[in-house]
Amino acid sequence: MGVKVGLKQALKQATAKVEKKAITSTPKEGGPVKLWTPAIVQSLKANFGDTFTVTPPLKPRVDLPDPALPTSTTGAMNGVTVSPIAGAELFIDGVNDTDPMQAKLGDCYLVSSMASVAHARPDLIQAAFKKNDDGTYAVRIFTEDPKTRAPVATWVNVDDDLPKRAALGPSQFYGDARTLQFTGGKNEKELWPALYEKAFATQAGGYEKIIGGIPGEAMFAITGSKTKMIPAVAAYTFDSIKAAVAAKQPVVASTKELDDTAAFTNSGLYPSHAYSVFGTSEENGQKFVTLRNPWGKQVKETPIDAEQGIFKVPLEQFGKMFGFVEILNVPPASPAQ
Repeated sequence: MGVKVGLKQALKQATAKVEKKAITSTPKEGGPVKLWTPAIVQSLKANFGDTFTVTPPLKPRVDLPDPALPTSTTGAMNGVTVSPIAGAELFIDGVNDTDPMQAKLGDCYLVSSMASVAHARPDLIQAAFKKNDDGTYAVRIFTEDPKTRAPVATWVNVDDDLPKRAALGPSQFYGDARTLQFTGGKNEKELWPALYEKAFATQAGGYEKIIGGIPGEAMFAITGSKTKMIPAVAAYTFDSIKAAVAAKQPVVASTKELDDTAAFTNSGLYPSHAYSVFGTSEENGQKFVTLRNPWGKQVKETPIDAEQGIFKVPLEQFGKMFGFVEILNVPPASPAQ
């Protein structure tokens, strides 16, 4: 319990008459803890006014079932453990578009969507999370009503047990995942990207169920708003992206599915991969599209921030390598946001 008063002795005297009415409970760890009853609080207010605060004891941490790990990749999950990250927080320094880092799970469509929404509308990311009194988290996921096609919000409860790699150090698959086996924050102690992925997997029936997907469906799950899809090679694509970014509408672009991956060699781009779109620019008459790789790093193309995976590609190359662009038709934020 947390109480701020002028004198401990005065507090002891003020509560002496009602001490016997305090309720006690035995949490999961530790001994009996006295809880503040209305009578005690009333007595404190009568003696000290608003010079103190009361913090209720935390409830025992609840351990919820975890979504099943993938089985499709032979040996990929050997040695993987599931446990919390010590000292982690839901948000650290707010929501940032470079927070989500994809790791050893093929859900680039989801991670890029998280980053794009965080870039344009961080308020929608924050609104998707609630911390429960029992130490778990409620994560909002939208689905579509099969009859009305209207968005339906479901709150999925998850704990902070996360899959961790068997061996630490740089990963050679899907970037540097550090400790976590799957998606995590750029700062690994920031939980929101990992928790959203976990809730998404929980609702789907396991991590394997979310391998491969469409960015528009992921952005709908996050926001409840639908996307419009345009071809990457269209003459109006650059202006559409520019207008969307200015209107704070999240944008994700996906590269083509090419059997001949040689077309991507030394390009810094990868086939069948989703990238967040952060903006556009024009330099000396040439147009560029600014992208972010969900792996959190990019070194081949013209880097803007290589450590964060942000880079730019000429519009001509963008049209050749990318198949389509999805723009989220999200309502404008309120003036307070």
